[in-house]
Amino acid sequence: MLLKSTLIYGPAILLTRLSALLFLVVATRLIDQTEFGLLTLVVTVGEMTDAAFTGWLRTSLLRLGGKGR
Repeated sequence: MLLKSTLIYGPAILLTRLSALLFLVVATRLIDQTEFGLLTLVVTVGEMTDAAFTGWLRTSLLRLGGKGR
């Protein structure tokens, strides 16, 4: 079961991380420092909001997942 999940979700996670790295490289070349600072601020606030409002859901699903039956 773990191997199957890893084979399914692993590439999706890697693709997301690689695309974020590619975007970072492109963004540093195309936009100036002020715009990059604003982009960094927006991404940071978005990540903090995600952690605050949906992080508990991921944790509870991992902890309690599959025990409902």
